[in-house]
Amino acid sequence: MLDLVTVAAIAFKTGVVVVAAGLLSLTLRRQSAAFSHVVWTAALALCVLMPLVVLLLPSQSAVALPIAPTLPLPRMHGREWERAVMALWLIGAFCVLLLELLATIGLARWRRHALPLTSTRWSATLARMGFDHRRLQVLESQHIASPCTWGVMQPVLLLPTSGES
Repeated sequence: MLDLVTVAAIAFKTGVVVVAAGLLSLTLRRQSAAFSHVVWTAALALCVLMPLVVLLLPSQSAVALPIAPTLPLPRMHGREWERAVMALWLIGAFCVLLLELLATIGLARWRRHALPLTSTRWSATLARMGFDHRRLQVLESQHIASPCTWGVMQPVLLLPTSGES
């Protein structure tokens, strides 16, 4: 049975996950953008999975608290309340995953239209910074205005062609 207390617990726990990810990201802000991306992707995955975990795993009560007066809940018959909350959660999760899919498609399009790095100026800058080209795919594109990175297993650095002067 899904009640207001369970919904509040899920909201609180996902809030804690987001705050923890934000603090970790802020604390380790000197790390690479890929590391920050992993932290936020993991936080997003935990937030999406949180309602399923709370609902499907057995709960363990270690402390018995006295029953406090509760707020009046909206009157819904049978499992209507549970269905409404799950439908709302599924719609939100679908929207987030759809946005992630669209962003991934956009990055794939950028990658498809990009060319291998030919700029001597960008190459010299990357060499000075000590980038390992064996692990990092460096491309350039005329479709972007500023450098961007993505990928954890196959990292990509996309540079604008306007960097050459």
